[in-house]
Amino acid sequence: MKTIIYHAITTYHMLEFIVHNMYLKHENAILLMPQSLVNYYPNYKYLEENGLMTKVVIMPDIVTGKDEKDIVNRIDAFVKNNLPELEGEDVEVHLAGGQFMFSAYLISKNIPFVFYEEASGILSRVQKLQDNVKVGNQLMYEIATKNGMFDGSNSLVKYRVCNKNAQISDFEFREDDEDFSIVRILELLEEGEVKKIIHFYTEKDEYDIEENSCLLLTQHFANLSTLTYEQQVLLYQTFCDYFLEGNSLIFKPHPFDFINYESIFNECLVLRERFPSEFLPFMFKVRPNKVATISSTSIFDISSIFKESLEMDFMFEKEFLKMPKYYASERIVKQLLGKGYVVNLVGINKAYFDAKYSEDENVCLYSSVDEIQEFNPNQVYVFDNNLTNIDIDKIYLERINSIFLDIEGKWIFIDINTDMFGMNCLLLK
Repeated sequence: MKTIIYHAITTYHMLEFIVHNMYLKHENAILLMPQSLVNYYPNYKYLEENGLMTKVVIMPDIVTGKDEKDIVNRIDAFVKNNLPELEGEDVEVHLAGGQFMFSAYLISKNIPFVFYEEASGILSRVQKLQDNVKVGNQLMYEIATKNGMFDGSNSLVKYRVCNKNAQISDFEFREDDEDFSIVRILELLEEGEVKKIIHFYTEKDEYDIEENSCLLLTQHFANLSTLTYEQQVLLYQTFCDYFLEGNSLIFKPHPFDFINYESIFNECLVLRERFPSEFLPFMFKVRPNKVATISSTSIFDISSIFKESLEMDFMFEKEFLKMPKYYASERIVKQLLGKGYVVNLVGINKAYFDAKYSEDENVCLYSSVDEIQEFNPNQVYVFDNNLTNIDIDKIYLERINSIFLDIEGKWIFIDINTDMFGMNCLLLK
């Protein structure tokens, strides 16, 4: 009898493996669950009692140590005492959380394994994952990078599993990459099987919501130390003010996002029940019209289920403070478009462009001045303030119609009361 050993670190990994096992119905499936998740799911024995897993083994949170050898030795001691199945003849390891230390143990023992992307859509966006790990755990970052465990490039990887529809459009898959979508598989399971999975996480069945609602999936930036608590609050205030006006807000916080959104957003609904967002399409009497997020990867699995979807990008986390200037320029741009001008946005956040202008053929986006092959004197150019001195010289020589967004006060040399460039020039301070 073949034994499948699932290694999970996050709530997402657990759900992925539970759904995977329910779909394929392995005879002997063991879930390696970290001690940190027991605090959130003390009812983990439910998985065994209801046939979602054959066995659940709790693994200590070994996330750092003196060096890689020290970490491997500690995991080896745990495996010998608690996971004898790993030494069996017909065993297959399915590994999520590849950047964590269990992968270093498998590699040290020359044990092949199936590699799962960290979260839906992350395989084509590994740089963001690398950045987060580097900030939080330098040793983990160094070991995972050396072992090729951010993208599954290690030679011991049998094949990679990812949600193909959630990757960026130009991502190059390997021939043996396997497609797996939690939501798609949940739709294939029988209703009783889906309810059995959902009830491990929550007894809640359905929510009754208002019309014109927007479901907002949050991320735990403060908990990851990528933003402070105050910065995360301001980030979501900015996002809702500029992109979700007029919608009744439904917050689905990340499991480790502890911000009290009820005290910040009047009359919002916060889904405090701890369950994965992949259940959301199955949790409403009437589904919200829209789903939105700044960077929660959960949206990749469920966006197609809703009428509208709004996703920012990872750069928005760093550039959200530019939104007031963007908003001011937007009003001017719309007036210019009404007069028949073509408007070129240079260095503007792409997610903002996609949300506001993607359907207007008279608005073009350039990441930098270098992308512009030739300036058109009859068009208007809006510049973010990430220009070099060479860029400024080029703009000066071309005498083009320009709007400068002075977001960081870098362009105080421009006197808006004079036509210093000998052209139509507007500075938004």
